Amino acid sequence: RFAMLLNFLPVLPVFNGGKSLFQPAYVDDIAEAIVKIVGNANEHNGKIFELAGPDVLTYRQMMEKIVAYTGKTRPIVSMPNSIANLQAFFMEMLPVNPLTITRDQIKMLGMNN
Repeated sequence: RFAMLLNFLPVLPVFNGGKSLFQPAYVDDIAEAIVKIVGNANEHNGKIFELAGPDVLTYRQMMEKIVAYTGKTRPIVSMPNSIANLQAFFMEMLPVNPLTITRDQIKMLGMNN
C-alpha cells in the first residue's frame, strides 16, 4: 500500500518523525508459519507466537527502502500528528480509496509495531 501511494503523492509523509519501529515480514513466511501452527494445533494450543521479520527498521527507513525499491524519487516529509489527524478526520468522510488514511492508522504508525 505504501508503494502504491508513490503513484499518487508528490511527497511521502511520515508521522511521529518516522521514528516508530517496525519488523516487516514477508507475507509467504507468515502464511507458512500459520499453516504449520494450524497443522499442529494440539502442540501449539494456548501458545502465543510473535511473527516478525529479522530486521528492525524505523518508519522512515522503511519508506526509504520502498522509495528505493520502486525506483521513484519522492521526498520523505515528516508531517506533524496534529495536521495528519486533521487531514484524516476529513478523509474519513470520503469513500475508501488508496489515499484514505484514518486517525487510528496514524496513531498505529506512531507506535512501535
